[in-house]
Order: sequence, then structure tokens, then C-alpha cells
Amino acid sequence: MALNRRVEVLFAEREFEELRREAERRGVSFGELLRDAARRVYLAPSAERRRAAIQRLLSREVDIGTWEEVKPLIGRYVDKEPDEGS
Repeated sequence: MALNRRVEVLFAEREFEELRREAERRGVSFGELLRDAARRVYLAPSAERRRAAIQRLLSREVDIGTWEEVKPLIGRYVDKEPDEGS
């Protein structure tokens, strides 16, 4: 994802230092730490949206194809060939 918007955020010294240490501990930049927090808290799908998506999958309102159609795709996604006998 291209990063093309800049913001300025002011922190109290103590908060800034705690966040800086956390970024260092994780081995990421300060900005990446804040982006990750924003994604997890504000940009992640809500529990209700996740439940609704699971319900659609389980009810087959969403056509995900047959096992024979999906199996090769799953194998490619996990970077290995699916077992022929499964």
C-alpha cells in the first residue's frame, strides 16, 4: 500500500518514549507502530461484520466453488501443492 498522506501527532513525553521503546522492541518504525495500532483499533472489521461474513460463508450465500475448484487455489496460497489423495 502506498503511503501518501502525512499527519502530525503530538504526544506527552512519557507516552512518546513508551511508544518509541515499543517500536524498538518490535523492530519497526514509530510510524509503522502507529499505523498498525490504527488498523487494529479503527480499520479492522467489527466483530459484527466478521460474524456476518462467517454466516454468509456457512449459509453458502457466497459461492466459494467446489472443493475440486478451490483445492488448487489453497495449495498455491500456502505455497505448496495440495495432496492428490485428499
